Amino acid sequence: MIDPTDGQSIRTITITDVDLIEVQQDLEAESRALGKARYRNKRNAPWIDAIGPSSDEASLPPGRAMLRRTLKPTADAIRAFLVDAKSGRAGRRHAAFDLLDQAQAEPEPLAYLTLRCAIQAGAREVRAQGAAKTVGNAVLDHLRAEEFARLNPEGAEGLQRSLAGRAMVSQKRQRAIEAIQDAEGVALNWSQHELVTVGLKLIELAIEATGLFELKLIQTNVGKQIRRERRLCLTEAMHDWLETQHERCELLDPIPLPMVVPPCPWTTPTDGGYLTPPIGTRLVGSHSRAYGDELSSVDMPSSIGR
Repeated sequence: MIDPTDGQSIRTITITDVDLIEVQQDLEAESRALGKARYRNKRNAPWIDAIGPSSDEASLPPGRAMLRRTLKPTADAIRAFLVDAKSGRAGRRHAAFDLLDQAQAEPEPLAYLTLRCAIQAGAREVRAQGAAKTVGNAVLDHLRAEEFARLNPEGAEGLQRSLAGRAMVSQKRQRAIEAIQDAEGVALNWSQHELVTVGLKLIELAIEATGLFELKLIQTNVGKQIRRERRLCLTEAMHDWLETQHERCELLDPIPLPMVVPPCPWTTPTDGGYLTPPIGTRLVGSHSRAYGDELSSVDMPSSIGR
């Protein structure tokens, strides 16, 4: 029916409407639960190659924030290590320095690769040797790619185009890439021991620079034997922070389901649609903050005169 005072439509609520509203509320609760499950599944995706697929821990919003905040201090710590070792001061040089120095490694990419690998490994509490080997492999792949680019820029660019958009690189394709690089004269190669040596030193520098991780001695009982092994773990404070951020992100990723009742009218660019709209819902999607601020002051009448 029509309210003669303002000309706006008013629906008469019936028993059927009340039932449908309850159904709609259940659907919206289900959409949030589905979104939460989808987000959690992203966190549990297997980490296949050196950098990891698009859904590894460091690629999710909390991990990206963690990486951004710690990239510079980690790069600074790696740079200081390289400069100090190169200065020839008294004392035995770490074996990792010779390997990195010969490969002309730069601190910033080393820091990025170390953190990217360590955040994933720390969240899963991977054995220290395994985490170090993963970091070492990621660094070696990067350094070989750089050497290939110096020897054959066009070939390196073509190879990079062929890999663009791939979430992961299979072991078969990785072996093919290495064969191409070897054929072009890429000589850089490290033994398994050298991979672990480089990776462990970079992890230790990241620990000192950021306080994100710790190498923890874990004791487990295997039958009548006691096994002790070092694992790379997030510190308790960082673990709690990461989990809190993930819980927040779970609420931001619902899976929209069709409505069984008319949507709520949009009164502002962020108020309307679902009965309990997800956090961050917008009528007009835009990454421009200035445009969003402009929309917030725009009048949104329910009908436009002709």
